[in-house]
Amino acid sequence: MSRITEYLQQRDRLEDTSIGVPEEEPLSEYFQNQARVLQTSTKYSKTGEVKPIFGTRHVSETDRAVVACNDYLRMGAGRSLSDLIEDYESAMERGESVPTSSRQTLYEWSSRFGWASRCREYDAEIEGIKNETAQQILGSGLALSHERVLSLKALAVKLENELNDDSSLWLEDFKQLGRGKETRVLRIVRFNGSLVHQFRNTLDDLAKETGGRVHKQEFTGAEGSPLGVGVFSLDDIRGKIVNRFERIFDEDDSGNGSKPA
Repeated sequence: MSRITEYLQQRDRLEDTSIGVPEEEPLSEYFQNQARVLQTSTKYSKTGEVKPIFGTRHVSETDRAVVACNDYLRMGAGRSLSDLIEDYESAMERGESVPTSSRQTLYEWSSRFGWASRCREYDAEIEGIKNETAQQILGSGLALSHERVLSLKALAVKLENELNDDSSLWLEDFKQLGRGKETRVLRIVRFNGSLVHQFRNTLDDLAKETGGRVHKQEFTGAEGSPLGVGVFSLDDIRGKIVNRFERIFDEDDSGNGSKPA
C-alpha cells in the first residue's frame, strides 16, 4: 500500500473527529500522532454525547472543545489557560489522552466559544449554590437556637430520670485489700458523680442558650468603693517621670559606689 493511499484512508477515518491534517507536518509524524487520537476517537467524535457542564453548546463546537472547556471550568477561580495546558502536558506524559496539546488551539477555542463569559456565569452559579446550601444548613436543625434547646431539654430529662434511679446514682463496685493469702475483696457502693456532673453541665448549657445565666464582672476600688478617675496635667506627668528616673539613679549610685555621669 502506497503512502498516498494510506494517507487517504486515514483522512477518511478522521473526517468525523474534526481533527485537521497539518499541511506542513510530515506524513509519518502525522500518522503517529493520529494513531493515539483514533484510539479515543469515540470520546471526541461528533456524537453529541459530550455536553458542557454549564451553558449551551455551540453548533460548531466539537467534543474536544467541550471537554477542554469543562476542564477549564472545573479549575475554579484563578484558572488560566497556561495552567490548563500544563495539566494537559502532564497528562500526556502519563500516557493519558487530552483534547489538545496546542496552546494556540486553547486560545482559539476560548475566544471563539466565549469561555470567559461561561466562567463568570459558572462561578456565579456555583457561588449561589454554596450560599443556598449554607442557608439551608444554618437555617435548620441544631443550628437554630430553639432546636438546641429542645435537644438539651430532652437530654436533661433523660439524665434526671437516671438520677432518680438509685441503681444509676449508686453503682456497685469492688475493692481489693491485702496481698497473697490475705487478699480480701470488698463489695462497695460508689456514688456516680460523673452522672451528676453531666446533668449540671446540661442545665448550664440550657441556661446559656436561653439567656438565664449572665456572667457579670464588676470592678471596684479599695474595700468595694467606686473606682476613682484621676486627672493629671502634663506637668504632673513630667514630674512623675523625672522622680522615677531619679530613684533609679539613686539606687544605682548606692549599689555601685559612683553616680552615673
